[in-house]
Amino acid sequence: MPEQSTTREQPIIERGQGTYGDITVIGAYGHELGLDTRPRVLVRIDAPSFYRDPDFLRWLNSAESRAATWHWRGSEPAEDSDAFIHYGGAEWKGDKFYAESSDYPGSPERPGIPEPIMALIAEAVRAATGSAETEALVWISNLGD
Repeated sequence: MPEQSTTREQPIIERGQGTYGDITVIGAYGHELGLDTRPRVLVRIDAPSFYRDPDFLRWLNSAESRAATWHWRGSEPAEDSDAFIHYGGAEWKGDKFYAESSDYPGSPERPGIPEPIMALIAEAVRAATGSAETEALVWISNLGD
């Protein structure tokens, strides 16, 4: 490792903060952060067919998209064009699909993940966790073909 000029500091740690006592505040090096200590679920899906879907690409390439991604917006998807979304849960009520996510539903000003793809993501979360209502970080990979 290259030599660093930072001198190690003993961090100041305050546990049990936040409304539910689930935030730990850590301060050092002139900064402070809040660490959410609740367990989180990561669901990684390999879905190269998403990266061939025109509506998914519209969302992925949109300048208004809030997608966390390694993709170069405006270019063709590559093997490393993975995207990450916050998934807040989903359910079917009769024949109507409802979901909560950082990128669904869209709006006329900001495209969202297409509903059929979000419904399949919900099924992936259900398969991974036992419930489509589980909050998760979903990693959408372009690997698998």
